[in-house]
Amino acid sequence: MSTVKFSFKCLSCEKKFSAPIALVGRLIKCSCGKSLTVPPVPGSQTPLPISSPVNTSGTVRTLSGGVHTSQATINNFVKINAGRSSSLHKKSTHRLPLVIIAFVALIVASYFGRSPLFRIAQKIARTAIRVVPAAQVISPLRVISQAEVDSVIRQTLRNDISSKNVYQQMATYASGCIKISELVALSYGANPAEVESTRQSAETAEISSTTVHQQKTVALEGCLHLLALAARSSGCAAASVDSALSQVRAADRASTTVHQQCANYCSGCLRCAELIAFQEGAPADRVQSLMSSVRTGNVAAETVHQQTTNYLSGLSQMLALAAKARGSSVAKADSILQEMRIADVASKTVFQQEVTALVGVMKLLSALATGN
Repeated sequence: MSTVKFSFKCLSCEKKFSAPIALVGRLIKCSCGKSLTVPPVPGSQTPLPISSPVNTSGTVRTLSGGVHTSQATINNFVKINAGRSSSLHKKSTHRLPLVIIAFVALIVASYFGRSPLFRIAQKIARTAIRVVPAAQVISPLRVISQAEVDSVIRQTLRNDISSKNVYQQMATYASGCIKISELVALSYGANPAEVESTRQSAETAEISSTTVHQQKTVALEGCLHLLALAARSSGCAAASVDSALSQVRAADRASTTVHQQCANYCSGCLRCAELIAFQEGAPADRVQSLMSSVRTGNVAAETVHQQTTNYLSGLSQMLALAAKARGSSVAKADSILQEMRIADVASKTVFQQEVTALVGVMKLLSALATGN
């Protein structure tokens, strides 16, 4: 980085400044109180105004009409940035062979089923696409971007503003979990048509529900089936996934209330997350210890609502283990869990605790979907 300095003046008080080239384009503040931008070309005596419009002659003008920077200055600035873009393009071009190799490995591995080789190829391809985003077009793997999950989270938070009580909040965040679970399934290579059909069925059932409790319950059922698709696509044994779903169906038939159904679906989600965590290579002792803690908490629960909260809390922790094993930032996952613990302590009712748990589940599903 160059240390050459150049001089320019404040437009308001004409105070002289001396700045290194590295500060070109940065916003600074003069002692007179005015903000100004360091001019793009060393030696220019006047800085560019913020958000200055450009006229048809190519000269940059302030809102009052005064000319501040010539066309030559602009051309020089464009030339500098064009050089930077060219450099970035060359870097991407150099990395493209690695991307192609990753995709070939992925395709070859797919012939061997959901083997460890396939999972390794998935991770290589995800990394390659992040290096060269345009390569997503030729990738057989759907890589979920941070922008996609952030969009769902923002929309869910906006929907939460209209919630009138804690029960509507539960339904809102459960609905958000459906959308993120869809992205999780796609990120593992699940059939897009099957994923969309599962999500649409859940949303249709949610719309036709007559109470907010039913809305929450059918949303969590949708999450269960989407996570089951993700588990199968991640390489988990089909028999294990089918067993988890079979247990949920058996418990569902014995349920006498929508609240018991909700607890059953949360339990099934936890079981699918456990399978994914094992498949991703999460520490077996930690996975088993967590499941043991959930069982203990379930026995101690005095109401079905406490059971639901217990399952959701366990689900969030299991998703954190799976996300970390998949490559997600440990600090990020731990930060979400810490936020949950703080909010949980401040909760006055088990229903508020459930909302807190659902928010955490949604965010950790996002970490699992992106793997970063």
